[in-house]
Amino acid sequence: LNHLLERELRMDGKIHGVCICYDINDRQERLEEMLENMTEYDTWQNQWCPRNFCIPDLEDRIKQDGDDFRDLIKESKLKSTGEVYVCFKKQRDMVQVQEERRGIRKAIFELTDEEQMDSLLTAGHFAQRRKTLSKSCLKVDPEEFVAIDSTFSEPSGIRFWAFGGKGDRSRKWMPLRMFVYIGIYSIVAQLFYSSMIRPWQDNFIEGAASSGAVAIVGKLVILLNFAIQTLVMVDVEHQDFTYVSDIDQRTFLWNTLLLVITNAYVIMQECYREGMRWNLRHPSPTTDPEAWWHWQRHWFQGSRIEGEVGNSLAEVMTEQILMLYVIGEVANVLGPVMFYWVALRGVYVWKIGGDGSRFQELLRAMLPKSRSQTQHCHVTAREAEKAQILMPLLLWMEYTYVVVFAWMAFCTFFLASDMGSTVCGLLFVFSVLFYIWQRFVMLWMYGKATYDSEDSYKAFIHVWGFVLGILPPMSVWWSYRLNEIIEMNFVILMMVLVFLVVVLVYQYGIVFIGWEVGNRYEAVDTFEGGEDPGYASIMDTHGYSWWNLNPIYVLKCRYCPNEPQYEVHAEELLKEQWPSYFQSRGFFELGKEFRHEQRESWEQRHSAGAKSEIRNPLVSSTMSFEG
Repeated sequence: LNHLLERELRMDGKIHGVCICYDINDRQERLEEMLENMTEYDTWQNQWCPRNFCIPDLEDRIKQDGDDFRDLIKESKLKSTGEVYVCFKKQRDMVQVQEERRGIRKAIFELTDEEQMDSLLTAGHFAQRRKTLSKSCLKVDPEEFVAIDSTFSEPSGIRFWAFGGKGDRSRKWMPLRMFVYIGIYSIVAQLFYSSMIRPWQDNFIEGAASSGAVAIVGKLVILLNFAIQTLVMVDVEHQDFTYVSDIDQRTFLWNTLLLVITNAYVIMQECYREGMRWNLRHPSPTTDPEAWWHWQRHWFQGSRIEGEVGNSLAEVMTEQILMLYVIGEVANVLGPVMFYWVALRGVYVWKIGGDGSRFQELLRAMLPKSRSQTQHCHVTAREAEKAQILMPLLLWMEYTYVVVFAWMAFCTFFLASDMGSTVCGLLFVFSVLFYIWQRFVMLWMYGKATYDSEDSYKAFIHVWGFVLGILPPMSVWWSYRLNEIIEMNFVILMMVLVFLVVVLVYQYGIVFIGWEVGNRYEAVDTFEGGEDPGYASIMDTHGYSWWNLNPIYVLKCRYCPNEPQYEVHAEELLKEQWPSYFQSRGFFELGKEFRHEQRESWEQRHSAGAKSEIRNPLVSSTMSFEG
């Protein structure tokens, strides 16, 4: 395939390699087990742990994995999905192909020998083809071609397990399920409000928040909110999207919509209380004395209720920042690691309950990737490693909280309340906590082991326009409250129109900035020294490539590199699929590049001051083909 594409695209010697995506056909669990055994074996072979810190039957497992994988290949149970990523050695070659081609003829993939290929690709053939096309008014059958996808990707952002999945069948129902989740939370919130909050408000009794039952149930409602956010995440995760950025964007959008709708419902319940007065302009005492007397009678009550609404909004925001962000983030990041720390020592150090007890089996079953069925009495290096890995970074949740908390702070500007400064102060506290957590915790802990796409940030930037769009309609709202505009229907229409105009201006502003600045993928990057170092240099810098992150390709290289019709790249190309300093051609995990290098070699390189910093790689030398 590599050779065919070089000839067809006129790129002889300019393609670094091809990465084929496979349909795992519901065999992910067994294939992941093979990769786990391979990873543990490489860790031992490269001297990162002694043999007695591996599972006792590791060699037997490796041999069995090889036999099983070869059987899968021979029985054609692992097939290509028809999607291939082609990696060029230089960015300029990729840009050239992208500008010149939109597809590749399927006929070249049916060739059986070099003579047929040369016959098809000669200039005479192209001349004859052009004559044929001219006679047929350039009518080309799209079925004769394989499409070139202009979507730029990077290997760490590809979900290789998801290719060939059946998630498309249920995606059309995903919006319905999301609104069902929103409806579930709304019903629970309504029951809580109508049965435990509304009776206090209707009777003008203060102190609902100080009631123990109200406080406990309120916390449970917020925990339900967190649980539904998790449900949204799991639902989107199981849709078999092939790009990590697609998962992040959709989860961010649906989770933001969930929190905005549910919090808007809470705010509406708080605002529409008995005794609220939205029109603040008093009538004339001379022209309408009765209306003037009625306004004075209810003014103090209305202002007090509006102040209580402002206090309630501040309490809601404080509670959500504390429960959802502070406690939720800490529990999500540190909670599992601390539990695993205790569980490991409880089983293997303190030996709580005795060896083989049911309590120990329960703890071991809770440990990640624990092989409790092996009955070995010591922890392996892989189990200890897995138990110390942080939970996946949910960047979409960080973006959601930035949007929702800012939106809640702006809502206080619709009220005549002295809590505006308090809410903005809470927003400032959240900003400080957010910065400290992201800058000194997330960056240090997750920086090298997490993939992040600029597409997720772009989605956040676009959604942020809807938050800023809330501010201008406030002038229309206060014009109504001060009796400058009388008709309520006209006020609602004006507020909606102003909001839409502001959002459109913001979105088009982003488009114009994109036109002025340009996209990073539209041209070749500017390199230090003016020369493209090539994909091999990028791979050496970052440690991962299109091939050591492709699980099926790694297993093929290890167990059956020369299987007919499933061959990997030729040996001279195979050497270029892994960084030059890697001793083992194993499966790569972000942040664990040291595992594939001999420990002594790694220590020598780093003791000499050679530091390798993992960043998002340059990905503009890769394109994909679908057919």
